[in-house]
Amino acid sequence: MLNMVKIRIIEPQTRLITTLLLLIVFGVALHKLDEQSLWFDEAWTAHAIDSPAPQTFEPPRGLRAQIITPARTALTDVQTTIERVRGDVHPPLYFLLLDAWVFAAGNSVFTLRYPSLLVMLIGVAALFKLARQLFTSTTGLYATLLYGTAMLTVYYSREARMYTLLMTLAIASTLTYTRLLRRPTSMRLLLYGLLAVLALYTHYTAALVLLSHGIHSLFTGRWRTHIVHMVVAFVLPVILFSAYLPTVWSQLADNPGGSLAVPIETSVAALVGLGLILTGGWWWLYAIVLVTAGLAWRINRSGMLLITLWLLVTPLVLLIANATVLPVYQVRYALGALPAVAVMLAVGLSTMHHASVGKWIAPVFAAAMVYAQFTSYGVMFPDKPAYQSAVATVVEQRSPLEPIITDMAPRDPTRYYSEQMALADGIALDLSWRDHTAAEIDTLVNGFASAEHMWLVMPVNVSKTWRTVAALQAQGREITHRASVHNMLFYRFSDTDEGVTPLELRFENSNENTIANYIAPLAATVSAGAGTEVCVPLQLDFENTENTGISLTIVRGFNHVVAQWNGTPDDTQACLSLADAAPGDYYVYMTLYDTVTEARLAVLEADVWWGWWIVSHHIVVEQDTAE
Repeated sequence: MLNMVKIRIIEPQTRLITTLLLLIVFGVALHKLDEQSLWFDEAWTAHAIDSPAPQTFEPPRGLRAQIITPARTALTDVQTTIERVRGDVHPPLYFLLLDAWVFAAGNSVFTLRYPSLLVMLIGVAALFKLARQLFTSTTGLYATLLYGTAMLTVYYSREARMYTLLMTLAIASTLTYTRLLRRPTSMRLLLYGLLAVLALYTHYTAALVLLSHGIHSLFTGRWRTHIVHMVVAFVLPVILFSAYLPTVWSQLADNPGGSLAVPIETSVAALVGLGLILTGGWWWLYAIVLVTAGLAWRINRSGMLLITLWLLVTPLVLLIANATVLPVYQVRYALGALPAVAVMLAVGLSTMHHASVGKWIAPVFAAAMVYAQFTSYGVMFPDKPAYQSAVATVVEQRSPLEPIITDMAPRDPTRYYSEQMALADGIALDLSWRDHTAAEIDTLVNGFASAEHMWLVMPVNVSKTWRTVAALQAQGREITHRASVHNMLFYRFSDTDEGVTPLELRFENSNENTIANYIAPLAATVSAGAGTEVCVPLQLDFENTENTGISLTIVRGFNHVVAQWNGTPDDTQACLSLADAAPGDYYVYMTLYDTVTEARLAVLEADVWWGWWIVSHHIVVEQDTAE
């Protein structure tokens, strides 16, 4: 009777605290959800679920036609999303769910990100149930607090990507696994299989969370009394996912270098980096709590084994595969294990809490952990590139009658905001649909020579941009607006009777010291015969030549390298072989680098970042007359 009274007193308190924690977590993640711009990965998400171009249908005839036409449109939309995702390195479930959501709610930044927040909140609630089931209600409360306020949880709950869905499905499948292990039933078996396959269709690393379940079942030995149920539980997801395996294989074949993210080597530095981002830099505090968690092994070996395997299997397998098979490690790919980190820390705090003086110390440790996460958030996750404000500024200043030249890839954030704000309304020249020749660009740009103002919104890492800028400069225009975001330039070139200041490009090192100024026109045309050698002058005014090297690369199309040359500031020209060059247009990319660290020097124009190279020459390779 006494126990029943305790339960009735404690349980409402636990529910109230849990509810308050969920509301706090929701409020933190919701605060200014759409304040920052979409970045590249989120813009790719928006592109993946973007509806295809409208199709022309016959006028509907009767009720049947009115029903079929929207259905066909929806089917085409789903097929388009699946095809686009197949070209990426991720499975399609998140994108299909978001596609359905956007169909109903629109594709604003807020509506794109909001599902991630809701899914995260479900995951936080499910983690409370899991931690309470494996350990105690106190552990569940601490797990709710730590997971809901972890900087990785907060960050990805505010991003239009699949990672909160991955974490929530990892929690839900683990919760179902523990119940299945305790008392196998057909319903729990089917539910586990469904959650497992949904996790696999969300992110491939979910397989590592399921692997930790399988290893745990082998170590505990409980599966022997229900061997059929447990075998089916792990075979069923494989069967349901097998239809997608050919697509997985094709994605691996199409992306042999892994994802588009900068690869991270398997090293001590990678482990330290993972530790810092998990602890907010307060590793000693977390170490104390983890040591305390070790005491729980005597009380609940099975639960501790499950959480330990869940915590370790994903990052370790990723790091081993990263070192031996394929560059697959990114911190975000290990997020399936993040809830296990929170539970393990919660076990330590709960163990501390139940000690004689620990009920006062444990909350202090928990508060310190939350403080560490929030104070480190801005350092670990700096603001996203400000695409929205850059596009908004151009839209505000530009008249639709002022020509604008654009090159925006469908998956670029600039394209998303361009469509949201009607950036290219009025007179616009789109160069994104193919690789134009230099002569075509000159002709197109010169067609607007009489315009007072011309705008340019193009990426700095493609040669056509440099040729376009060169053509605008050749018209004697002054730059009256300049900005860049990541690799995109936002410039206005204005006609003026006054003296025109040319582009002032310079190379800077990491200490913001000017190393050299570029003192020649951009993309100047040079003719050469196929199979010969071309020599170009190195027109640089050096302010510091120490530890500085020069590299010139001849490129065709989008970064297809034909020839390369390396030299020093003492060289006055560079000669490159065109032995393998067919007739056509080529460009010379000039890069300066530190000969000690091999780090490239940044290119700036005024105070605007222009990337890592200057396109110094346009080479027209002509048919060799000797042939």
